[in-house]
Amino acid sequence: MNIGEIENLIITTLQEAFPEREVASFPTKFEDYTFTSPIGCLLVKYNYTNFSEQKTIWQVEQNGTVKFSVIAGYRGLFSFGETHEPQQKIRNVLKGLEIFGKKIVLGKEEFLSEINGDVYVGLECSILITEEDENDYEI
Repeated sequence: MNIGEIENLIITTLQEAFPEREVASFPTKFEDYTFTSPIGCLLVKYNYTNFSEQKTIWQVEQNGTVKFSVIAGYRGLFSFGETHEPQQKIRNVLKGLEIFGKKIVLGKEEFLSEINGDVYVGLECSILITEEDENDYEI
């Protein structure tokens, strides 16, 4: 499994849970992106991988924590409070989601911006890839 496969599994899971929303990988030129769904979108983005400290001098053993963000775009809201219920649903779908025997852990959630009336909220999540997984995972 590699980062692309993890991202695709997150996208597939979100598509199944939210068929009414546009779900896709984060575009390379977000400023040119316009979602077509009348209610919103979910964009999945690989952020980075944190590697653990090396434990010995003679052998390199490191775990990697792979970080993703799910950016939810909301259209037609009258208040920011209207994001709370759908964000809770997104958290419920992702929290503990098992991917190749590893569980997703939620991180920071924050308001990102408002662009032309569309509200964007980001939710960071991570998955730990251990040294024992090295043969099965490419990070």
